[in-house]
Amino acid sequence: MSDPDAREVVRVAARQRHAEEGALALHSQGIEAGVRRGREGWLLETRAEDAARARAVLDAFERENAPRPAPPPVPVYPFPWTAVALYALALLWFFAWTGPRAGESVWFDAGSARASRMVALGEWWRAVTALTLHADLGHVLGNVLAGALFAGSVWARFGAGTGAALLLGAGALGNVANALYYRAGGHDSVGASTAVFAAVGVLAADALRARRLPRGGRLAPFGAALGLFAMLGTSERADFGAHLFGLAAGFALGLPAARAFPVPPAPRWQLLAGSLAAATLFAAWSLAVR
Repeated sequence: MSDPDAREVVRVAARQRHAEEGALALHSQGIEAGVRRGREGWLLETRAEDAARARAVLDAFERENAPRPAPPPVPVYPFPWTAVALYALALLWFFAWTGPRAGESVWFDAGSARASRMVALGEWWRAVTALTLHADLGHVLGNVLAGALFAGSVWARFGAGTGAALLLGAGALGNVANALYYRAGGHDSVGASTAVFAAVGVLAADALRARRLPRGGRLAPFGAALGLFAMLGTSERADFGAHLFGLAAGFALGLPAARAFPVPPAPRWQLLAGSLAAATLFAAWSLAVR
């Protein structure tokens, strides 16, 4: 006949807290349990006749409360210095070709994002061509420097080809939204800054998805993007609407892009996306100067 007072150790814990948590789990199932200090650590004991059931309860409790594995670290990709250098040279070369807006160049008449012509006449190619035009030297230098940082970071994350297509699409979408906002007004927009702010939006969207932020911190990337917008995109000479709509378009396209491309696509897809972006830019200017 078994001794009803016999005790049996069902767990040995390194810390008292862990043993006491096990004891609470057993008590919740109607199993009497106690904790005492032993040579090996903290001993969790039950009556011998309850030992088998107690071990089963503890096994289930430990499975349910096992720590979740830490998310994989966010990968860090090398900065695309070559792509950034080509971007800077392309903007500077085209500015040298077109000259400033004050010079009344035909390029501005044909390619600026003039809201009235875009809405009334359907000249939507201006949403793309306007990204390559700049009002003066300070304007183009500002977009070269800001683009080197923000657009370069997008290219590092998504690859040069995919990133270029993403920013061209988001920049054009921002210009379209800006034209619809002003509609028949005399608003006329130029500059790569719409795409630069789109890059800020893309980076915020990617940070929101890729870093698996806790609920309380999920607005942090978007808040950081708005902070940059407030500092860089609302000056007296800045095109407030183009910057704001560029930021929003980048965020809107960045969310599905971050989901679709957890790592940069393969080189062949980079080549395809980059070629598509270049062809779109060429086609837009072909329509503008036809």
